[in-house]
Amino acid sequence: MNKYNVLWVDDEFDSPDLQEIADKAEDKFSIVLNGIKSAEEAVEELDKINRNEIHYDAILLDARFYQSKNDINNVDGIGLRAVIKKLDQLEGKGIILPRFILTGQKDLEKNLMFEETYGKSYSKHSPEDINVLLSEICNQADKRIDTQIRHNNKEV
Repeated sequence: MNKYNVLWVDDEFDSPDLQEIADKAEDKFSIVLNGIKSAEEAVEELDKINRNEIHYDAILLDARFYQSKNDINNVDGIGLRAVIKKLDQLEGKGIILPRFILTGQKDLEKNLMFEETYGKSYSKHSPEDINVLLSEICNQADKRIDTQIRHNNKEV
C-alpha cells in the first residue's frame, strides 16, 4: 500500500481525541500525519520543501492555531492566513500541495464565508467527514507527480 506524508498544522494535534484521527489515518489510509502547532513552524517546514530537504504529499490545516512556536494562548485565524500565503508563494514556484482544513470550530463548520475564503472544511466531530477527508487526501496526493514518482519507485 502507498504511504502518504502529510503536514498537519493544529495546536491540538497531540490531544487524545485527535490522536484517534492520526491512528485511523495511518492504519486505514497509510497517511502519516506529521503534527506541528504553529504557523511559524509550518512556514519553516514549507521552506524545507522549497529547498528539496523534505517532502509532503499534502497539508492538513486546522482553522485556528498558534501563530508562533512560543504561543500558548493565542489561537486565531491569523496563523491560517500566514500558512496559506506561504502555500500560494510555493504554488507560484510550481510546488503545489493539496490543502485541506479539518476544524472543530462549530462556528466555522458549514460557514459559507469561511468556505469561500479558504475552501471546503471538514468537521473533527463527524466520523463521516473524517473518512471523506482521509480518502480525499489520498486521491489528491495521487495526482501529484512527485507522489506518483515516489510510489512507482519505492525501491529507490
